[in-house]
Amino acid sequence: MQLTDEGHAFLGYAIDILELEARARTQVAHGEGVDAHRLRIGVSSGLEAQLLVSTLRRLHQDDPALDPVLRLGPYSAIDGMLERGSVDVVLAYRNPEGEHAGATAFRRLLDAGVACVCSSDHPLAGHAGTGVEGEELLAAGRIAVANPHAAPAAITQAQRSIGLRMNEQQVMMCANVEVALALARAGIAFTLMPDIPALHQDGLSFVPVRGARPIALGVRVRRGRQRTLVDRFIEALGEELAREP
Repeated sequence: MQLTDEGHAFLGYAIDILELEARARTQVAHGEGVDAHRLRIGVSSGLEAQLLVSTLRRLHQDDPALDPVLRLGPYSAIDGMLERGSVDVVLAYRNPEGEHAGATAFRRLLDAGVACVCSSDHPLAGHAGTGVEGEELLAAGRIAVANPHAAPAAITQAQRSIGLRMNEQQVMMCANVEVALALARAGIAFTLMPDIPALHQDGLSFVPVRGARPIALGVRVRRGRQRTLVDRFIEALGEELAREP
């Protein structure tokens, strides 16, 4: 079972109510100033949360009182939280179809090439140094494609650009990007992902797909409303995303 879009929208408001209650109790008990160290971050998958680990560690070393709050949900839900002010910043990919008008703005941190992600013993892994053309992937076995309702549009568009040209027996539909990566690590299929250094892990090969449009990774923030802590987070995140593991 899973929540409908309406359920996720309601969940966002319910979380807001519970957080307001907790903040009220904390501030009454301990006084004001708690929010100066609180950073509320929206992510649409567990994979995105993992991308934040080194950044949060770095900020925590600088400020032991850091109080990060990570909220997980479909992008439509966390983007709504950002517009309402329930989160301060959202990890996001630029939508290849264009940006919607609203109270938020996208800030690019990294332009990542598209990579074919497969197990280290997959036949495609031998092309890691030279890359592959999209046409070569059509006969390279099965592809794992994430559910477009549970993954950023930039990623699903890259995956579907190949998957839609393959026969249905070759396409493995997955609940999210984590499942797609698990199938790739197991050697059962390959998938397409942005080539972000922080995603590189033992057991996986990232093979550049030549000619593919780069994917922009960054954050989304509310227009005209930034706190010093958010600025520090964005600067540190940009540096950590580009750092080789």
